Amino acid sequence: MWACPPILIHVAESSTSDDIRQIDIAETLLGREGGRNVPSPEKRNDDNCYWFASTYNSNNDKFRELEIIPIIKAACRGAGFRVNCKYKKMENGNGCIEVKCCRGTYHYEEKSTTVHKKKKKKTIKPVHGQEGNDTRCPFHFQVYWDSNRQRWFLPKVQRGSRVHCGHEHMDPADINLGAKNTQSHSDDRHNDDSSVQIGEYDFSNNDQVNDTDGTDLVTSFHPRYVNICNYAESAGDNGIAVMAKHFNH
Repeated sequence: MWACPPILIHVAESSTSDDIRQIDIAETLLGREGGRNVPSPEKRNDDNCYWFASTYNSNNDKFRELEIIPIIKAACRGAGFRVNCKYKKMENGNGCIEVKCCRGTYHYEEKSTTVHKKKKKKTIKPVHGQEGNDTRCPFHFQVYWDSNRQRWFLPKVQRGSRVHCGHEHMDPADINLGAKNTQSHSDDRHNDDSSVQIGEYDFSNNDQVNDTDGTDLVTSFHPRYVNICNYAESAGDNGIAVMAKHFNH
């Protein structure tokens, strides 16, 4: 059994400011005894919630997969473990992403529909009844969606568990998040360092840095550029390196 190291993630300074601050999710996880339920919608404020930047203002399958989950998985990778993320609908359009250690549920072998034999699948999950590999990890926390504010947030105190067991801490360099979770803001995700598309701006060549009227887009959109840089860095993708190459940042 081991306590989770810091899970570092960038959030907004407050609900009214998109200035960036870094927090440790692990410090918010106080378990069943010390934790609290998520604040009710009318009681959510800067005193009890960490807010994602206002640009993270949507909640659908595609947005969660490309924008929110990569940030969560990258933060957990930096802390030395892998997680699974599952969305749960709540009342009045609210919801949450349930984040659990990949060792938090049992692996079940699936029977082939064509061959009546069990398929043996390689898995990192514990296997029920398997000696030395039967312990489920209790680590978990939630990231919530506020439908009234159209914002994602983390409670400053929640009932999640920061304890891991049944597996060892991993070197972050040995954890592969997978292609679908390593880059956001683009349907056509790139696997090389030659280009990156962020939102509606494609920085694959320097000709697109200036608008048709000669306006310097880096200057015009500098506040959003800074936010994108910080969030790209926290997501663990190659956005910072690519933008640095094009903007001499």
